[in-house]
Amino acid sequence: MRRARVRSAALFLLLNMAVFLITGPFILFYGPFAALRALAIGTILTSRHPQAVEWFMPREQAAEIAASYGAGVVTVEPVLTEREGVYWDQANGIRIENVSGRSFRGKVMLISDPGTVRLALAEEPAGQMLTRLVAERGAAAGVNGGGYILDSDGSMRADGIVIAEGRVLADAAGDKRESLICLDGAGRLLLAEMTAAEALERDVRQAVAFEPFLIRDGQALIK
Repeated sequence: MRRARVRSAALFLLLNMAVFLITGPFILFYGPFAALRALAIGTILTSRHPQAVEWFMPREQAAEIAASYGAGVVTVEPVLTEREGVYWDQANGIRIENVSGRSFRGKVMLISDPGTVRLALAEEPAGQMLTRLVAERGAAAGVNGGGYILDSDGSMRADGIVIAEGRVLADAAGDKRESLICLDGAGRLLLAEMTAAEALERDVRQAVAFEPFLIRDGQALIK
C-alpha cells in the first residue's frame, strides 16, 4: 500500500512538471504578466541566441514588446559588496578574488600583464574541458569565453569570431560585424563591433565574440 502511494505521488509530481514545462512558456509569453514577459523577451534578444524567441513569436513583435517596456535597461545594484583575495601567483602576475553582491557570488581574475593573455580554441568536435585545455597549452590559468554553435550531428564550433595571436581561427559571422572583446598588439582592451578583417586592421591579437558589453571606456552600458 505504501509503495502504491509513493508511486502515485511521484506520478502526480511528474505530471505536474510536464504540464508546467509545456504550458509555462506560453503563459510567460502570452499571459497577463506584461513586465515579466518584456524582461524575458529582452533577455533572450540580448543573448547569443536571440533566434530562440522565434519559437514563440516573430522577432519583430518581440522587439516591439521589449522596446515598449524598456526591457533593454536592467538595474543591477549593488555592484560589489565584498571582495576578498583568495589566490596570488606573483610569478605569473595573477590574482584571483572572490566577489559578491546582494544577488550574486563569483570570482574575478586580475592579470598584471595583458600581454601574457593568449586565446585557445578547443580542437575536438565535442569540445574540451577547460582544465585540459589549460594543461595542454602550458598556461597558468584559464577562463571560458565566447559561445558555440551545436550542429545537428552533435559537434560544436565557435560562434562568431575567434582571433588568436593575430590569426583568425573561426569566423561564423562573414561580413557581419560582431561584438568583439579584444586585446591589441599593445595589450590594450578593445570592445567594439567589427568584422574579422576590421579587427586585424586594428592590430587585434586576441579576440572573442560575446554580448552584451557591460562596461566600455569606463561607462556602464547596463544600468
